Amino acid sequence: MTNIEARKQVRIEIIRTLKTAGLMEGISLSNEKLLATRDTTFWHGVVRNETVRAKDNYVTWHIPASNAVARADNKINARDVVIAVDVFSKCSFDSEQNHKLLDKLETAFDGNGYEVELASEMYENDTQLFHYPMTLYKTIYAGEICGTTASAKS
Repeated sequence: MTNIEARKQVRIEIIRTLKTAGLMEGISLSNEKLLATRDTTFWHGVVRNETVRAKDNYVTWHIPASNAVARADNKINARDVVIAVDVFSKCSFDSEQNHKLLDKLETAFDGNGYEVELASEMYENDTQLFHYPMTLYKTIYAGEICGTTASAKS
């Protein structure tokens, strides 16, 4: 299993999980739709539309690392993948809105087999946003396609 294969699988899972948690993929939205939606939007990598900063919350995510953890017969059979998920909010650390969003995200990721860690919250003076960094961990096995084995898919 290559890094690209593991990352592609995780990318599919992350997008599906964020949508299942009620978030909306921001990249496909026009400025008007972005402002009109009540859903929290998510972005791969960085925000690509500054209009989102007018919203109360948004989420970004990326994959900083994937490492080989199991080898046999000169092949990599499993990779540990690390995913960084960052929740940005205009609301304070103690807001009910943020607690619900973070709980919804943690529950959704946990339900899809991710280990979830929430790092120390921070307030960013330059953006005037509260930032909640989450780190997700998952081992991806060769032949596994989005949580099921390849043989179970046939």
